[in-house]
Amino acid sequence: MANFNTNGFGLAVETPARVTGVINLLSLDPGAYPRTVTLEVIDNSGNVVDTQTVSIDNTGAYVLRTYARGNNFRVSANGTRWLRRISAPINIDRDGVGGVNFSLPNGDVNADAIVDGNDVNVVLANFGSEAPFPNAAIEAADVNGDTIVDGNDVNIILANFGGED
Repeated sequence: MANFNTNGFGLAVETPARVTGVINLLSLDPGAYPRTVTLEVIDNSGNVVDTQTVSIDNTGAYVLRTYARGNNFRVSANGTRWLRRISAPINIDRDGVGGVNFSLPNGDVNADAIVDGNDVNVVLANFGSEAPFPNAAIEAADVNGDTIVDGNDVNIILANFGGED
C-alpha cells in the first residue's frame, strides 16, 4: 500500500519512503568531511531503480528517499576512492527502513573497482604533494584527506590491497 498526500490540487501524490543508516568511510581523516556518496536501489533482478547522491558528515548518517516498494531490494553505496558495498536484501514499505549501514574500504584511487598496484603507483607518483592540489588526480592520491600525500596514504592502500567491489 502506498503512502499518499495531496499536492494542493486534491490529487494524490505518493510520498517517498526513507531508507536510512550510517556510512563509515574507512581511513578518512576526521577533518575531511563532508563527503558525497552515491546510493543505488537495486531490484531483485539486478536493475538499478533509483540513484541518489548524498552528502555525509563525520557521523555518516544518510537518508535516501525512494519510490521503490517491495521485498528483496538492495542498496549499494560508493564514494570516490572507496570500494562499493551492497546491502543484504531489504523490504522497503511505505514507512521505509532503517539500519542499512555500510563500511566502505578506502584506496581505490583510480576508480577501477579494485585496490591494486595501479592505485599504489598513483600515490607514489604524487608522494609529498600538499594541498592545495593542482588537479583532481593528485587530490585523489591523498587517500585519507589530510591534505598531504604521504606514507599514511600508502599504508591505507596496502591495508586494502586486493579488495574489490
